[in-house]
Formats: sequence, C-alpha cells, structure tokens
Amino acid sequence: MFSTASRDVGAHKTASKPSTATRTANTAASAAAPKTARKPPSSSIKKGSIAPAAEPKLAPTKISNRSLPKAILDLGLGNHKTAFSAAYSKGGFPCRLEHGSVKHKVSWAQPVASISYNPLLATLFEGLRETEHPFLFLVPHAVKDMLLAHNAREKVEPMIASAIPSLRHALSSKHKSTILSSLETVKHLGACLGSSLLPYLPSLLPPIALHSHSRDNQIKETVVECLQGVESAIAYDPKNSGTVLAEEGGGRKVEVSSAGGGLKEKRVVNLGEWIGVGGGDRGVGGSAGAEALKMIKAKIPTYSSVFG
Repeated sequence: MFSTASRDVGAHKTASKPSTATRTANTAASAAAPKTARKPPSSSIKKGSIAPAAEPKLAPTKISNRSLPKAILDLGLGNHKTAFSAAYSKGGFPCRLEHGSVKHKVSWAQPVASISYNPLLATLFEGLRETEHPFLFLVPHAVKDMLLAHNAREKVEPMIASAIPSLRHALSSKHKSTILSSLETVKHLGACLGSSLLPYLPSLLPPIALHSHSRDNQIKETVVECLQGVESAIAYDPKNSGTVLAEEGGGRKVEVSSAGGGLKEKRVVNLGEWIGVGGGDRGVGGSAGAEALKMIKAKIPTYSSVFG
C-alpha cells in the first residue's frame, strides 16, 4: 500500500510539470502578442485620496502678443497700482521703453512738442508712485522729456493745478526710488514754470521738508538740489521783469523793462543784484526769488540759498 501511493504521487508531479518545449512556445507567443497598458483597478485607489488632476490645456498665444516684449505682456495681469500702469498696459500711452544693449531710452510715437499735455502729464505724475519695472525708468524720463520740451510752459501752466495733488502724493511716499524721482520732477517743473510755480510751493514744500531730515544722505542731497533748482529757476524767470540774453563772466546780460513796459537799459548784473539780495523788491529779478526763498525757509529753516 505504501509503495503504490508514493508511485501515484510521483506520477502526478511528473504529469503536472510542463515540458521544456511547451515553456519555449509560451514565451514566444507572449513576446509576439501586442502589449497594452493596463489601467489600475478602481479598487487600488484608497478612499479619501485625491485622484491626479488632468493637465490643463493652454490657450493659443495671439499673434499680436508674440511681437511684444515680455515685460509689457506681464503688465496686463493683476491689479494696477495707478491709472498710468493701466493705460500703459493697454497701449494707451504714446511712449514706450526701448531696451538697448547698454542703456534704455524712451521712444515716443510722435514728437513731444506736438503732444497734448492734458491729461497725459497728470497721469505721468500719478505714475511716479509705481515701483515695478519698466515704470521705474520710464516715468521719470518721460516726465523730464515733457517738462523740458520746447514751449512746454504754454502747455503746462493751464493744467498744472490738476497735476499737483498727484505730485504731492508721490512726494509723500516712503519708497526711496519714488522719493528721488519725485524730487527730480519738482526741479524740472521749476525749470519749466519759473515764477508760475510760486502759488503751488505751499502744497509741495511740506513733504519735501520731511525728507530733508532723512537719514539717507542721497535723499538729503537730492532735496537740497531740488530746492536750489526751484529757487534759481524762479529768480531767473524772464517773466519777472527782464529777459535773459546771455551769461557773461560772473553776471547775466539782461533786458530790464521799466514800469511802463519800455526798454530801460541793457547791462550785466551779478547774482545778488538779480534776485535782490538785501532788498528783495530792489533786485532786477523782482520779488519772486525773495518770495520763493521765504517760503522755503519757513518750512526748512536750515536751508542754504543757492545765492549764499
């Protein structure tokens, strides 16, 4: 009995074991069959787990956007800090930043002298508060181009009252680059308007006076340069009482008009006589220079006049 059972087990094992030829045929058949990716069964995903999200389809880029610099394309995203950045991102401003290999420059769609300043200049003054590229370079240089353009005074005087609040707001900023560019703008505005800036000095001087106490030496130096530029521009304004013809030596050659409007004399005067040092109204330049110095001293007692 025992020997027969053992023979039956051995025979069963021999019959269940495939031959070498059979294994070779199965391997060849599996290699020839096409391989298909098997999807994991739904039971393999654990409950509470998040299935992987499908890749988002990107919208095709417009042809009109492909030719624009990347710095300009990004401006249309998100919220805009000022009205200038919103208008610039939509292409509603007649100037662009032109990138160069060495330095950048502002390119205008048309000559600056032919541009209407209202309301572009006021919008530019608002853009002084921008702290991102390309506005840090674009806005101050565009303002300078407009204020120092030929016959800019005729265009700035009628609309400057609407632009002063934006300039004062920029002067009140705590961002260093905004402070420096705003002070430079005030200096250029003085060179453009001359004595016409006097009525607006009380609005501009308080924030400037705060920066005169700054611990940053660059800001303090820029404040002095700004105020001295404004003072000299007001004092030398030809509309005060004479027309500056040329500089000669230590003085200026001027045409001094009399009270009746006729030509009184033509002579060279020194700086002190021009602004009326020691007399104010007795100066060739009239009382405008002395009035500007008085306003500045009232807000900044430590200020040193450009005329000594």
